[in-house]
Amino acid sequence: MMTYIWWSLPLTLAVFFAARRLAAHFKKCRC
Repeated sequence: MMTYIWWSLPLTLAVFFAARRLAAHFKKCRC
């Protein structure tokens, strides 16, 4: 269980930041 958390936490953060960057990029393009 601990290994799963250790692997999923950075992965979730990476996905979160990627989604935020993508959203900001699309917002910029739309404006």
